[in-house]
Amino acid sequence: MVLMGKMQFNKSRLGLLVAAIVCGIIVAVLSGLFENGSGGGILGARSFGYPWVWRSSVVQSTTESFIRFDNLAANIAFWSITSFIVLLLVERFGFKHPNSLLNNNHFVFSAILLMPMGLLMGLIHELGHVFVGTALGGTLSYMQVGFLELYPKLAIAFQFKLGSVLVTGLSIPAQSGLFLLAGSSTASIAALVIGVLLYTKEMGSRTRLSLKILGVFGVLDMPFYVAFCSLGLRHWILLGENQPEPLIGARQLGIPDPIFYLTAAIFTFVLIILYSKWARISTLKVAEVLKSLTLRKRR
Repeated sequence: MVLMGKMQFNKSRLGLLVAAIVCGIIVAVLSGLFENGSGGGILGARSFGYPWVWRSSVVQSTTESFIRFDNLAANIAFWSITSFIVLLLVERFGFKHPNSLLNNNHFVFSAILLMPMGLLMGLIHELGHVFVGTALGGTLSYMQVGFLELYPKLAIAFQFKLGSVLVTGLSIPAQSGLFLLAGSSTASIAALVIGVLLYTKEMGSRTRLSLKILGVFGVLDMPFYVAFCSLGLRHWILLGENQPEPLIGARQLGIPDPIFYLTAAIFTFVLIILYSKWARISTLKVAEVLKSLTLRKRR
């Protein structure tokens, strides 16, 4: 029995290792689509790949690409190790219940949905910019999500962008501030609407999972934008803009930083409670403890 248990344990770890290596290869290769502004590539060339540049592209009369296979191998190793750690944590803490997402193949379904749901929330984010910017009298000049250029013409873009919008004619700081705040605010409002639907409506498991993934991107949009960009990273660590757009917008509106941080934190906390059963239960327990302490003091 002990031998059988060890064999099952080793088989499980081997499966995780193989899955991690596959994930590492996929992520490392896909990172070659995203431009790396660290300057680690060829001088004067556009550099791609994370965390180390493994593809450089020189655009002259023709486009020439150069590949560093040593950096590509290092990236595969880095992402494989990262994936293995994540999969171990998922196995250890995330999916023990017999009806868990992993046992129902929803984990794979979730992984497949991450990119399209992320881009969809990116579209919602950018549409928030467009709506507010044009409502304030600005003119939409350009819009792109992923590789798809949406305005002024529908086309395939050469460079991947999570989202990009250019609205001209916003000359007043207050207009610019509202425009900058609109993207993450719209994503947060969308997350709130989705969360209420998830909490109040009956729906199929895959529909619920799809909406939850979409909503989580909305929940994380503003806090990630502010936190990671303030640390010198990008909106989604490696992807997106590198300036804390909502914070800059709030400053242009004259909102003090502590007020902005407090408001963003409270709203994010409310969204987390809405999306997480564990957070709701924990909050209720804390409220009960505080209530009992208050009653004891009164006595």
